[in-house]
Amino acid sequence: MDFRASLLLILLVCSASLRAEKLRRVPFAVHEGEQIERVITRSGESIRPAGEKEGFYRGSLPEILFRNARRFRGRHGGFYLLDLSREGKPLDALPYDELLIDTDAKVFRVALADETLAGKEANRIIGRNRHRIALRPHLRGVDMQRLKYVVILTDTNPSRLRVLFRKRALPGGAKGPQRLSVWAWHPGQVQPGIVRRRGIGRIYLQVGPAFSVTLKRLKAMKIPPQVYALDGSPGDIRQAGKLIRKLSRLPLQKLRGVQLDVEPYLLPEYFSDSERTLRHYLEMLRRVGRWCRRHGLRFSVVIPYWFDGVRIAGKPLLPEVLRLVDEAVVMSYRSDPAAVLRISADTLRWGEALNKPIALGVELRPVENERHVLYRVGPAGPCITRRFFHLKCRELTELRRYTVSGSRLSFAGRPAALRRLLRRHPPYRSFDGFVLHDYSMLQRFEPVVK
Repeated sequence: MDFRASLLLILLVCSASLRAEKLRRVPFAVHEGEQIERVITRSGESIRPAGEKEGFYRGSLPEILFRNARRFRGRHGGFYLLDLSREGKPLDALPYDELLIDTDAKVFRVALADETLAGKEANRIIGRNRHRIALRPHLRGVDMQRLKYVVILTDTNPSRLRVLFRKRALPGGAKGPQRLSVWAWHPGQVQPGIVRRRGIGRIYLQVGPAFSVTLKRLKAMKIPPQVYALDGSPGDIRQAGKLIRKLSRLPLQKLRGVQLDVEPYLLPEYFSDSERTLRHYLEMLRRVGRWCRRHGLRFSVVIPYWFDGVRIAGKPLLPEVLRLVDEAVVMSYRSDPAAVLRISADTLRWGEALNKPIALGVELRPVENERHVLYRVGPAGPCITRRFFHLKCRELTELRRYTVSGSRLSFAGRPAALRRLLRRHPPYRSFDGFVLHDYSMLQRFEPVVK
């Protein structure tokens, strides 16, 4: 081994040892009774369009116009570069439907570059000689939440060159009763009369004692609700076959679908190797999804609202989850109607972009004060764990732990606020009503839920 190779090996081992020391010194885990509040990546968050908060309720977003293009000449001809970032942050263009090109050039190509592509001095062509380009078909090839540049490739010298991000307007802030669903964790308690009087159109019924008897009673109603078999636990990500065998024993012909409430981030290994844990989670969804399609069942999944900030192998996790299911319910547990809609916005956007229905789960039960955890995911690098040497570890840095009042998370004792929320219609085509948590609270909210 020559001197340079030896020196490189020594530096690599020292770097790994230092990183391992950090990992040992600051062990990270979520303890019982604590909740993850938000995942923050090293690169920070994307910028949001001005006025977006107000636009969310109006049903439209302000257009974003870029017109200060810089001209360059490369190996393959001339091109114009429009920088979308502000203060070093990329643009979150996910809310927008289309890109409009205002130019008098006759021959041109349009390309996009996200943070990763820009770092490689590369881009992705999305249109040729087109002045109106739909953005959704390019979601797989470009990270729309972290756009860095619009590139116009042309050898001409246009006198006019502007680009405009636009969202088609929707009827926003519509009022009126929305579709209501409910989680029922104890099937034996479900009474068809209460379901009928409260206008519940769908029940997520926990698999277990009294499941089949309750299902039969619900299906005997004059206008029966849709019934989904509800099941799942964090450990199921490694035993999808066992979960499928359990579901196969149910009276499938009477079910509309299956919903999984699997929260992989509650496993201890999530914080030592989050990407591996999430890959197992995605594989479980893939297998259960194939089984549901074979049996003609809808496949639903329960997800936390902060999944919009998680990335796996450098890509956002949320669209990978949504592509594997037919619909999703967001645990958007807040007691302020505006906060419920705000924390669910990105998931609703992804649902709209991928044509997936998204329902919003709201908490009705009294909730104790919770300890929440905020952490950052560091870059990949070599490390030494207790047993192995790894080339790619992602150090988790705990930023802070704090207490959140239960009154901020639940509508318990706030019937007027719940009434306002249930009459809202977020301005997204993906919105699919509200899911109440849970059946045991329906009678307490009788004046509201009816």
